[in-house]
Amino acid sequence: MQYKSSIFLNFSIELLFNGAYTITILMEEENSLNSTTSNRIKQAMKSSNLKQIDIVNKAKSMEEETGIKLSKTDLSQYVNGKVTPGQKKLYVLAKILNVSEAWLLGYDVESKRIDDKERDKFNQHQETIAGHANKDEFTPEEWEEIENFMQWVRDRKK
Repeated sequence: MQYKSSIFLNFSIELLFNGAYTITILMEEENSLNSTTSNRIKQAMKSSNLKQIDIVNKAKSMEEETGIKLSKTDLSQYVNGKVTPGQKKLYVLAKILNVSEAWLLGYDVESKRIDDKERDKFNQHQETIAGHANKDEFTPEEWEEIENFMQWVRDRKK
């Protein structure tokens, strides 16, 4: 999905007969999410000493396992800030670059990737805690967040 923001510039021009017209020019500005993700990908590539072709080749070797295809065109668009990767391709990129998905998206979190086994163990622990919580301890809004989190954990296993 591509996100863009727009900037409108207004200015007046005087015509020969001294009539003034206001002209609006629409300029599209690269979305900060796209450019942040692009910068983070470049930074991780540099740290890992990987070129785009290396990432594409590693993605090909993971394709059977993940069912996710990352093409040269996809990666080029991500690196150039034209498009932000979707969740599945973001997962592949983060795994190859050994960084967290949240960090790639520009969040202020540690870049270090938690491996899948450790993440699953953490998610199971969180679900167990939420399952034993006393509903009276939480507001309806907090309880809804807990239930949403548990559903998210279940959905990840599918």
